[in-house]
Amino acid sequence: MSAHSPLIRSLEYGAFLVFSPKGQTKISQDSKTVCYALKNDRAFSSSGRTASRDIAQMLKDHFARLPFAEWFDGSALLVPVPRNTPLVPNALWPANALCRAIVEIGLARETMPLLSRTKPVKKSATAERGHRPRPDEHYETLRATASLNPVRRAVLVDDVVTKGSTLVAAASRLREVLPNSEIVGFSAVRTMGLIPEVDRIIQPVRSTITFNGFDAARHD
Repeated sequence: MSAHSPLIRSLEYGAFLVFSPKGQTKISQDSKTVCYALKNDRAFSSSGRTASRDIAQMLKDHFARLPFAEWFDGSALLVPVPRNTPLVPNALWPANALCRAIVEIGLARETMPLLSRTKPVKKSATAERGHRPRPDEHYETLRATASLNPVRRAVLVDDVVTKGSTLVAAASRLREVLPNSEIVGFSAVRTMGLIPEVDRIIQPVRSTITFNGFDAARHD
C-alpha cells in the first residue's frame, strides 16, 4: 500500500487459549478440539454449553490472572470480527456468539456488529503459507458503521488469530468511525504454528500486532 495507507501500524491485543495445528500430544490434540469446537460453536466439554459459553466462563474463572483483565471490566463495547465471507441469514458467526456469551456473563457492557464483510477473502486457516490475505486485502473488504452512543473502549473480538491481519484491518476500519475511542483486539485462541507442541491450552497473553506496510506480525 502507499505511504499514506489508512491501516494502523500497531494494535494492542490479547489472547486467552493456544492452538497447535500440527501437534500430536494429547494436549495439542485437545487444543485442536477446542479450536474447532469454537469455530463451529459446539460443545467441547461435559458442561453441555457451547464453546463460546464455555470460553466466556473460563475467562471469568481465570479473570484474576488475565493480563488484559481491564478490557473486560464490564464497561467495554465488544465488536465481533466478521467472517471471511459476507454474512447470510442464520449463518454461524463464532466471534458474534463469543461476544454475546461474554456480555451475558457480565464481562462487557454490550456487543454491536459495527463491522461487516462486503466480499469474501481466503480463509487464513486454510490458505497456504505466503498466500494468506494481507491486511490491505481484509481492509478493502470490510465496512464499518458508526455507533450512535459514545464509546470509551471498543474490544474487537475474534475466534482465532493467526498472523493478525484481520485484526489490524478491522481495527483500522473501526477507528474511522470511532476516532476518539480506545480500540484493542482480543482473540479467544492464538495459533502456535511455529511450535510443534503446546504444554497447556490456557496461556493468556497481552502483546501487539504490527503492520509494516505489507503484512502483519504478532509479537508474542
